[in-house]
Amino acid sequence: MIVCGVKMVRISENNSPDKTADRIFNAASELIAEFGYAGVSMRQIARKAGCNEATIYHYYAGKKELMDAITLRIKSIMDFPEIPYEDYKQSVLSRVKALGLECFLEQSLLQYITGAKETKADILWQVSAQEQFINPDVGRLTIRETDRVMEYAEKMFTILQEAGFVDSSLDAETLAWEFQYGNRAFHQELLIRERFNLDPDEMYRRHKKRIALFSSLIQTR
Repeated sequence: MIVCGVKMVRISENNSPDKTADRIFNAASELIAEFGYAGVSMRQIARKAGCNEATIYHYYAGKKELMDAITLRIKSIMDFPEIPYEDYKQSVLSRVKALGLECFLEQSLLQYITGAKETKADILWQVSAQEQFINPDVGRLTIRETDRVMEYAEKMFTILQEAGFVDSSLDAETLAWEFQYGNRAFHQELLIRERFNLDPDEMYRRHKKRIALFSSLIQTR
């Protein structure tokens, strides 16, 4: 969630001359995000995509192949190129110096959430949340994504310790897990609130309060 400098991939990349395939893919993603793979029919996908079922079968052999394509798109988002350490370090430090530790940590998650909305990656995260305990391929991707995000967060806290912003006596790996799991819970609840049109303001207030406390506990004295 806090990988600086990573460009997200849109659900529909809009670079295909055939927009029907994009509409089918997007419709299936949105429906599966809401109802789960087992709760969605090809008829529903066709209706939402504005085509007939026969058109879908022109692009996909069946619902399984459509889900496989969605899984591959999730994988493509997670398989972003490795960010060179010095580039990542420069990005982290420049932002912390400009914002301060507390604001940097607070804005990192909010920036991620904004990017996810703009690129429609939120829909894919919701598909993953629906299917990770049912579809073994999605489950493995979720675990791998967690490991990679935690790896970058640990690098981030190590950088902040070396630069004197964070107490160097603390374990960077533990800081990463504490910070990111709080972020993940925030994002998950925010998606639920948005799905059911519930006011998210309290969530943002709690996020700000949580980060203020976390920052005060880990900063160099």
